[in-house]
Amino acid sequence: MKGARSWLSCWVALLLVAGAVPALGQATAGWSDQQPGAEGAVTWNMRLIGQIGGVTQAVAVQESYAYVAEGGGLTVLDVSDPAAPAFLGKTLPLPDVVEGVAVLGSYAYVAGGDGGVRVVDVSDPARPAVVGACDTPGYAFAVAVCGDPSLPSGKLYAYVADGYPNGLRVVDVSDPAWPVEVGHWETYHNTRAVAIAGQLAYVAYEVVGKPRYAGLAVVDVSDPAQPVEVGSTSWPGLAGGVAVTGTFAYVTDGWYTGLHVLDVSDPAQPVEVGQGDTAGGKGVAVSGDYAYLSAYEAGLVVVDVSDPAQPVEVGSYDTPGLAFAVAVRSYSALHQDSMSGAYAYVADKYGLRVVDVSDPAQPVESGFYSALGLAYGVAMIGQYAYVAGGGSGLRVVDVLDPAHPVEVGGCDTPGAALQVALVGGLAYLADGQAGLRVVDLSDPIHPVEVGYYDTPGYAGGVAVAGEYAYVADAESGLRIVDVSDPTQPAETGFCDTPGLAEGVAVLGSYAYVADGDGGLRVVDVSDLTQPAEVGFLDTGWIEGVAMAGGLAYLADSDAGLRVVDVSDPIQPVQVGFCAMPGWPTWVALDGDRSLRSGNAYAYVSDGPSGLRVVDVSDPTQPVVVGSYDTPGWAAGVAAAEGYAYVADSEAGLFILQFEQLWHIYLPVVWRNY
Repeated sequence: MKGARSWLSCWVALLLVAGAVPALGQATAGWSDQQPGAEGAVTWNMRLIGQIGGVTQAVAVQESYAYVAEGGGLTVLDVSDPAAPAFLGKTLPLPDVVEGVAVLGSYAYVAGGDGGVRVVDVSDPARPAVVGACDTPGYAFAVAVCGDPSLPSGKLYAYVADGYPNGLRVVDVSDPAWPVEVGHWETYHNTRAVAIAGQLAYVAYEVVGKPRYAGLAVVDVSDPAQPVEVGSTSWPGLAGGVAVTGTFAYVTDGWYTGLHVLDVSDPAQPVEVGQGDTAGGKGVAVSGDYAYLSAYEAGLVVVDVSDPAQPVEVGSYDTPGLAFAVAVRSYSALHQDSMSGAYAYVADKYGLRVVDVSDPAQPVESGFYSALGLAYGVAMIGQYAYVAGGGSGLRVVDVLDPAHPVEVGGCDTPGAALQVALVGGLAYLADGQAGLRVVDLSDPIHPVEVGYYDTPGYAGGVAVAGEYAYVADAESGLRIVDVSDPTQPAETGFCDTPGLAEGVAVLGSYAYVADGDGGLRVVDVSDLTQPAEVGFLDTGWIEGVAMAGGLAYLADSDAGLRVVDVSDPIQPVQVGFCAMPGWPTWVALDGDRSLRSGNAYAYVSDGPSGLRVVDVSDPTQPVVVGSYDTPGWAAGVAAAEGYAYVADSEAGLFILQFEQLWHIYLPVVWRNY
């Protein structure tokens, strides 16, 4: 009724910070002055302090600079001296891992997976900065740029291979600060790569519903608002990269059929005229009479395409990592002189390899830039973070200045390093198919493997107590290894758990096994030769476990964080639960911070959702109090002194700081008249 008065009382939470609002974290070396949080990331009560590494899987070269996709960011290198590529700068982390990059003038254009397209100002190579973004509807695998703002049309376009089923997206990037999608070509195929020649886009795709079939579509983009397919062809295989020179398109097969050469002189009728019997690959670059393939395990492969009907492999270079992408530049183009020679720049998962291809039959590495690469697990001692780096083994990162982490050492292992435990100057690695590896850390810059035990299963987790290592060995359950002599580890006993043992923690006479679909298994290890299961809790899929004060904290990938009372190991009982949006993989407890603040916190690596900080001061009511959405897959975490060190898989290592805000509740009265 008009004139009637209704009242609604509510409580509004005002967030106040102790003292002043904390300053944003300092930027890692080379970062721009942007706010140091993943660009576009969802963050709460957390700030990014530092970041290092990530998988290198794309590269573009312009003049004397290489632009490398490194994890969730774009790294700029000075390659004027091919023998010594030098780091200049790196963007702040983007929302997702960078899949592709193209450069034109003062801007780089990044295909950022679920993050769409980012425009990066690289006019100052030491301070690359994101200035614009366009969130495409799919997964941006690759990007190509074409146009000239100086022409009467003044238009510049980015063409994005946007995965299934989103086809090709055309983005107007004439104004770098406001990239806008203006058109798209839809297809039910999985678009993976794109090249532009004139007014045609050449799109490499995988045929959905037809296993191991790939194809090339030719799309007329003369009207960017209305791209139209004019021709296509397909063949058995998987889509890799695409390059176009003259009247020929060169498409790599991502699996096994090598290089396909297609005559595209009639865009409506692309015809395969030749196929090179080489290893499959993800990327291809063509210069003169040669095609250069980034061929995964086979490294760099050089193919003579002077006769398109008879492409022939003439040389190769086996890069240390998986060759994901390649770009080629001539020496004279770099230095503007008469010197001859050419270089291939190969993004090979763990950095950039600069390869002299002056003699195509004998490619030779000239220099390299090393990146941390993968990060699956992490443990801390003093000023060093020890990272389980998958195929690159153990990596040592100096975090004395957490805003500027620096890799200082490493020890390669034969398997896939997934987790690491540190005791008494030694690192114990769960090394996948290679079992348990023991590494001497007395010199952190030069860690050395001193012993190993090849477990029968797949070592995914490890804990050390006294003179024994406890290994979560997947289908082979819990293995107990005597490491009293680190040079001669020997198994003393085992317990075959019903699930897939992925993590383990030890407290007193019991080992607590994160047993995958087997939930939590409690194993009595008082007799190390005859460990026996004495209790269990049937939960979801448990990947990680941490112990404190008679409680087990479980990372349940199906649901969230579970708090379990194990005061009676025979009858473990869940007492608290906190739901998570992602895929919880690991949990760490920060005892130091808990002592200072009077609160207890659990740090949970939540897979695609990054990091979650949970207040577990009341174990029966755990509550999320902080979060940070990393660009990769948060697989592991360590916590110390208020910092969280997140192993973010393909996006490298993140150093985050938890900043607890104060909550003050005040009554507010809403009045409606």
